[in-house]
Amino acid sequence: MLRALEDIVAIGRRVKIQVLNTSRGFSKY
Repeated sequence: MLRALEDIVAIGRRVKIQVLNTSRGFSKY
């Protein structure tokens, strides 16, 4: 269970980073 939760958290962090990067990219345009 702990490993599964850690994987979900890691994926969530990656998604947040991707969203922030995409938002910055759009803000440039």
